[in-house]
Amino acid sequence: MDYYLLTDLAVTMGYHLAMSGAETFRVEESVSRVLSSYGIASEVFAIPNYLIVTVMMEETGHAVGLTLASGLELLIHIGLDTVEMNGDGFTAHVRKGSIVHRGDPLVTFDRKKVAAAGHKDTVLMVVTDKGSAEKVDLTTSGTAVAGVTPVIRY
Repeated sequence: MDYYLLTDLAVTMGYHLAMSGAETFRVEESVSRVLSSYGIASEVFAIPNYLIVTVMMEETGHAVGLTLASGLELLIHIGLDTVEMNGDGFTAHVRKGSIVHRGDPLVTFDRKKVAAAGHKDTVLMVVTDKGSAEKVDLTTSGTAVAGVTPVIRY
């Protein structure tokens, strides 16, 4: 029995389950069952560290929807009435179906162009479904620094 191959297969299966939206406990349980059925004792911990882009306003680039591994869904909307800009000043770095990780750029935008068009550059983040999260805390004041300031805890 090639235990390295079996372990690799079980981990790959767990990865695909997670990417398909399986709950963390189901991923852990499935990998553990596969390994134990071949006599391999294991403790499996699946750590959800990715997001799936579920909505992308590709024509305008002003909004992006994300689904976390826990099922929590977020809508990030850049600016007020910025849909009227038809994408001018916005660059989407992801597409619907993209898998993104912490630190990956989603959208960049030119604040000067937003202001010149007469719009506010306020960024709204809305929890549209809390999934399996029991409690969701959002940072609601202050200035968020990319990669430093947590804006949501769940």
